[in-house]
Amino acid sequence: LMTLLPIRLAAGLEAVAQQVLAAQQAVVEACAVPDRPYEASPLACGILIAARLRPVSADRVHCLAAACELLLLANHLHGQLGIQAQLKASSAAAWVLAGDALFAQAAALAAAVENIAVMRSFSTMLQILSESTLRQILEPAFAGAEASVSARVYAEGLQAAGHLCGAPRDEIAALRTFGQHLGHLVALHSGAAADSKADVWQQADRALAALTRLAEGEARHELRTLIEELASPLACGDELRGRESL
Repeated sequence: LMTLLPIRLAAGLEAVAQQVLAAQQAVVEACAVPDRPYEASPLACGILIAARLRPVSADRVHCLAAACELLLLANHLHGQLGIQAQLKASSAAAWVLAGDALFAQAAALAAAVENIAVMRSFSTMLQILSESTLRQILEPAFAGAEASVSARVYAEGLQAAGHLCGAPRDEIAALRTFGQHLGHLVALHSGAAADSKADVWQQADRALAALTRLAEGEARHELRTLIEELASPLACGDELRGRESL
């Protein structure tokens, strides 16, 4: 994924990775849970790109992206409780403690951003993921709702990026809509939801329609590229039929 995005994005992703890996390694050593190779999510890429719509401290953007990445990692650890029902009580406790520790690290990074609106979105993401994990454990049928969960989480993440860079209200709303459809595409790409070409293009087209409400420039173009990289493999190489023209 994301091979067509500019090289300059790599520096931001590297800064995010350093924070994520430091937190992850500390938790793995303390809780004795298996290490998981880290790969930047489209959420981190989207946040780094969207925050460039307006001038903002790179360190604060990196903190937000890393906080969101740690949320996803913590949710993955908690999700193992439902997937690996055969876990012993001691192992299950280790997964829970590891996930909780990452949640705490994520909250600390989000607080470092020092933006109330961002913290609101972060808190909502935490609530969405926690409730989703609990329902997956207690209600096996809920697993089919993963696309909806991903869409809601990504919507909050992209909205937070808009708040962080001080984007106007209409652009923040556009980023939220874009994030919603980006998250749905991520769920389709990961196999968490059944996909069809019609669904892929519907999500991609709606994401691109949201981009038309953003100021023209590199950030808007790169967000479009992010959608293309996710949608094209799912549609077997068909041309993207987005309504946006850049």
